[in-house]
Amino acid sequence: IREYGVAAPDVLNLLPAEDGPVSRVHAARMAYAVTHEMCEHLTDFFFVSSYLGYENKWDAEQLEPYAQLMGSWLGWDEPRQARETLQVLQGIA
Repeated sequence: IREYGVAAPDVLNLLPAEDGPVSRVHAARMAYAVTHEMCEHLTDFFFVSSYLGYENKWDAEQLEPYAQLMGSWLGWDEPRQARETLQVLQGIA
C-alpha cells in the first residue's frame, strides 16, 4: 500500500470484506486502478498500475479471477476476459 502515498486511505476504503479468488489487497488495488487511474485492460493493471506481472510467474488459471473481477466492473464478456488474460501472458512470455 505504500506505493499509494496520500491516496492509501482511498485504496484501503476499497478493500472487500473478505478474500475471494483475488486477495483483498489485490482487489482493492485493482478497484483503485479502474476508478482512479483509467485502467482499462488487464495489462494496465499488471504492468502499469502495479508490477504484479513482473513479480510472479502467472498462468491462465491464476489470471482468470483477475480478469473476471476487472471484467465485472468494465462489462467484459467471457471472450473479452480470455483475450485480456492472453495479453497478460504474452506480456510475460
